[in-house]
Amino acid sequence: MTIVYRAFGPLLVERDGVELRLGRPQARLLFAILLAEANQVVSVDRLAEALWGASPPPSYRVQIQGLVSQLRRALREPGDADTIVTVGHGYRLPVPPGKSDVDSFAEFARRGRQLLADGDLEAGVRALREGLALWRGPVLEDVRLDALTEFVTAWEERRLAVLEECIDAQLRLGADDELSTELRELITAHPFREHFCGQLMTALADRGRAADALAVYQRWREKLVEELGVEPSAALRGIQVGILRTEPAQDLQQLDPESLRLLTRLAVLPMPEFSAWIAAAVVDGDPVEAERLLGDLRERQLVRESGRRYRLHDLVRTSVPETVGGEREAALERVLGGLLWQTERAAARLPGSVLRPEPGAAKRWPVDIPPPADPLAWFEAEQQGIEDAVGYAAAAGFAELAWEIAATAASYFDYRGRYQEWSRCHYLALTAVREAGDSRGEAALLRGIGQLHIYWDEFADAVKALSASYRISSSLGDRLGMARALTGLGVVSRVTWRPEQAHARSVRALEMFVECGDRLGAAHSHTSIAAVCLELGKLADAESALDQARRLCAELGDDHRMALVLRRVGQLHLRRGDPERALASLYQAIERLESLRDDQCAAQVRLDIGRAHRVLGECQDAARLFKAASSRFTRVGNRSSAAACVLEIDRTGVES
Repeated sequence: MTIVYRAFGPLLVERDGVELRLGRPQARLLFAILLAEANQVVSVDRLAEALWGASPPPSYRVQIQGLVSQLRRALREPGDADTIVTVGHGYRLPVPPGKSDVDSFAEFARRGRQLLADGDLEAGVRALREGLALWRGPVLEDVRLDALTEFVTAWEERRLAVLEECIDAQLRLGADDELSTELRELITAHPFREHFCGQLMTALADRGRAADALAVYQRWREKLVEELGVEPSAALRGIQVGILRTEPAQDLQQLDPESLRLLTRLAVLPMPEFSAWIAAAVVDGDPVEAERLLGDLRERQLVRESGRRYRLHDLVRTSVPETVGGEREAALERVLGGLLWQTERAAARLPGSVLRPEPGAAKRWPVDIPPPADPLAWFEAEQQGIEDAVGYAAAAGFAELAWEIAATAASYFDYRGRYQEWSRCHYLALTAVREAGDSRGEAALLRGIGQLHIYWDEFADAVKALSASYRISSSLGDRLGMARALTGLGVVSRVTWRPEQAHARSVRALEMFVECGDRLGAAHSHTSIAAVCLELGKLADAESALDQARRLCAELGDDHRMALVLRRVGQLHLRRGDPERALASLYQAIERLESLRDDQCAAQVRLDIGRAHRVLGECQDAARLFKAASSRFTRVGNRSSAAACVLEIDRTGVES
């Protein structure tokens, strides 16, 4: 009579092939513990803790004795000795060698590994597969007990390790479709087990299915990054690289001339990722056709897609045919010209900016795609690409493209308070235009840099940049450039408490804007003059200037500029001691600004609304508004406005 114990799957005890009934559930749990500790003494206290936790019943010793007696009856034949042995204050389950699937598996694994080490791959695989065949399911599948977690985890890990070794050996013998199917099932069951992913890639590549192998890698990497936030190991990347090294040359030979031309030009671009419109730009073609060609390249795993963007692998870049320098530069210029064209279309759908210069002479490359429906969303998606493009243009000597892209994107950077990105782009382009001797570009960039210094309360640096811009524009006869520089200098004069100088500069800027027919600039100047008049206490003059500004905004249909005028109107009512009328204007202003998603200007209006509430004695509401505005100012580095909020909070008397 032979008893065999099986833990790989549901708990099972057999005598001569017949299953033995172990009794009630708690008896099965106790037996599972003894089997996991086969040939070892398990104390009664350990059994009690495993069965009932930290608070076993007072009669636990008696109950355990009863469970052991029940198991002995189930396992013992008449005349046999007890299968479970009492040793001191515990019990032991003797299991002879080869009488449990645990022991048999360990022996198959030992023998299989030895055969593999001796070079007998086929015999080694057979032995390992015999051991793996002992598994009927997860270890102790029908037993749920915390005390068994370590045992279950350890043997499941050993099974997977043996399975990996077995498949490695099978791959050396030659993969087949059955093995590939098994590996796909294993990846589904163990989605983060990297070795299985590498084995499937190898199996597919060995059968001439490199594209499928690379697709497996891409899907597995995306899941890993998305769910765990980590990249594949160097070992798995090495498998990918090995497949890529053998494939590009073969795939390139099979490409049609149009696809090869596109791939060649994409490979010389410095940007690691690109949109479909860039593919159209580099071949000066139809975006629909470019999408088709990209689809062909994607199917061959020569490009990979991520959302609405594409990327070439570095090995693909090095495998494509060489292009002459002129063609490389032409491809880059087309892409940068296409980006400038798109950036201008998106910026045109934002509120007008008095800082934005007239278009320069850089070559635009229109692409037949619709303009962005949501310009802010477009800029958000393309922001890093724009910054990179300015750097690429500067490095390639395309100074005019560099400054025009930077100056155009400043409309967005200003609107959303992206001051660091604005600064990086402008300084990258400034170096390029100075090396190229492009004075017009230098003047335009210095105006933007001056405005940044104003936002950061660095007024000496602002005056230096804006004064240099004014001088350069004057030497070029650029009246609009001079007027734009003067508007910035007027702001510096006003915030540094030199209102008379601020007034003179704003009036002079207004004259130039009117002379050049720039109504947006004129509206801006009228608003600036009104702000100075408010500080000087010339309320009638402020009202007159605001009336002029409102008229121009209405003619332009400029809701954003109208909101800024309404803010000054609210300030005018506050100076006249009429907080109710002030709030009416200020709430109109903030409603427009919030609908336009201008968080920067909206914060300024909240500051003014808070002041009106404070005047009305509504200090809690005022303090709440001051805190909200302060948070925004602090985030973008506007120190003076943040300080004004702190001062206003103190005036409310509301504790933080």
